[in-house]
Amino acid sequence: MRITINSIIQCPQLHRKSDPIMNLFAVELEKPTDGWLQCKLFDDNSVIEFCASHTPRDTFDDLVRSVRALYEFESPQLVEIYEEPEVWQLSLEKEQDYLVIELLDNTGKLDRKLKCNFQSGCKEFAAKFELLLQEMGVDEFTSAWGHAPPIEQIDALRRLLLRSYE
Repeated sequence: MRITINSIIQCPQLHRKSDPIMNLFAVELEKPTDGWLQCKLFDDNSVIEFCASHTPRDTFDDLVRSVRALYEFESPQLVEIYEEPEVWQLSLEKEQDYLVIELLDNTGKLDRKLKCNFQSGCKEFAAKFELLLQEMGVDEFTSAWGHAPPIEQIDALRRLLLRSYE
């Protein structure tokens, strides 16, 4: 199978009235099949779509760990996306109060960029990670993905997010 990174799609301007500078941000994760999991990230202006694989590196596990590390330590994270024979990268970074996600091509050149509120963006990732596991269950996910999901990492991210509201 081949990873497809689609071209930029323009989305309607959907700003939340309570925060005029907060962009719409959403994560869509399809159920994995045969070790492949379709991921779609989008904001008001762009879409990043890729197919995560569990080999040679586990892109889904790396994405979960990276969102957790970014939220906990606020240090930039890179997730490798294997598109044979090339490797693309998803860069996750906190800039002030924003989550900035950049897709870098195999040469390290910026392909596209998403930006949203940091807290809301991390919550969106966590919610979709948990939803995927709730919909599938551990056994079905393990069968479709090839190994168990990163439950501890997802739980740790959820606890970090909950702690920030206490």
